[in-house]
Amino acid sequence: MKSRIIDAAAFTTGAILVFLQGGPSGDWPWPLRLTLSLSSPGFLIGVPLLWLLGTTGLTSIGFFFLVVMLVNGVIFWLVAYLVRNARHGRRVALVALVLGLGAWTTWAAVTMVQAWPRPEVLAPVVLDSPFAGRWDGDERKAHCHITLVFHPRADSTLDGYFYINDYEMQAPENGHWSSKSLHFEHFSDDYNGHLDGRSLTMVVPVWGGRDTTLLHFVSADTSRPARATLVAAGPTGRWEGVFHAPTGDRAAVLIFRARTDGKLLGSFTANGAELGPLFGSWWGDTLHFSAAQTSYRARFDSTTMAVQSTTNERDRSIELRFVSHDTSYAAEGP
Repeated sequence: MKSRIIDAAAFTTGAILVFLQGGPSGDWPWPLRLTLSLSSPGFLIGVPLLWLLGTTGLTSIGFFFLVVMLVNGVIFWLVAYLVRNARHGRRVALVALVLGLGAWTTWAAVTMVQAWPRPEVLAPVVLDSPFAGRWDGDERKAHCHITLVFHPRADSTLDGYFYINDYEMQAPENGHWSSKSLHFEHFSDDYNGHLDGRSLTMVVPVWGGRDTTLLHFVSADTSRPARATLVAAGPTGRWEGVFHAPTGDRAAVLIFRARTDGKLLGSFTANGAELGPLFGSWWGDTLHFSAAQTSYRARFDSTTMAVQSTTNERDRSIELRFVSHDTSYAAEGP
């Protein structure tokens, strides 16, 4: 009875170790993940078994983990069985145990050497490259602001920092550059750019399609951009007034958040309905922004603002007055 309990515990332990690799261990430190991997030889043995079973059509990832869990459980049960028989003086069990553990130890040593983390050696950044530094621009179709900091390296690879509306995104991957062009990937999407003086024409993915975005050179600083802060003065605050549109006049509420880097964020509400976020830029007493697939420009002073559409719909305009410095979103209508 005792031997059966030990065998069951060994089988369960082997199966659980594989189960942990299927999900919960993804965020564990690499030494724990490596130890878990070395304790799961079922992956190595289960692959050819799965290939044989694949002829029956059972090739799903869930079935793969089920097979590996069973194989790893059987291996642990077999080790417990051989240890018990070797202790009883059975030479065949001892020889099988020594050969099996020897193969397991050799495989573990090779795997550990291959998996041991090595410091990544990066080529130096070519600071005199025309791409080195910070580039900013607005993506009109997606209504967002893009910031890219490029690190063109001596081996023609490219990396850096990628921001959308001041939120840091995943860094550019698999990038490369030449004298006039660059390419990188971001979440499996391709980004291509062509240099024209101090402007960079980027072809970017937008809503399943492609669009052309113009980026402008800002500075040669290749460090991570400092997070911009809100400007208490300027257009920052709540503005209310009348939105003159082809469908008639509507009550308008615009919330502006002007930042120290010249970017402008906020919201646009008409008759209590959110028309969408707004993105743009500002300087002095002038601002430009896009909202609801329409571009606007405006001039303002401390109490009033005159907004005019810059698209083909010239009859869109907004007359606003300053209400407060409150930058929270406008309350939604009923």
